[in-house]
Amino acid sequence: MLSLSLLLRLSEEMELLKQKCEGLVRAEREAFTKQLNDLKNDARLREKKLRTENRRITDERQSDETAFKEILDQQEDEYEGNNRHYHYYHHHHHHHHHHHHHH
Repeated sequence: MLSLSLLLRLSEEMELLKQKCEGLVRAEREAFTKQLNDLKNDARLREKKLRTENRRITDERQSDETAFKEILDQQEDEYEGNNRHYHYYHHHHHHHHHHHHHH
């Protein structure tokens, strides 16, 4: 027959074991949660960095496009200007030549 003291000791040991298990589980869970949080933070940081990088690239591309358009506009103006000059000169010259020929 089990004595009361033995039962008490067993019960105490069971309780200690239970606490130890709970402690381990808690520690595991805390470690896991910490790991998960670290991963989340890493992901958030990486996302933030990517977003910043994307914005920078987009800004650069936009300023490049703007600069490119400005250059194109300038070239078009110059081209039209040259053409107008050329047409005028050519027409005038031709007209003059024709007049001369007629005479």
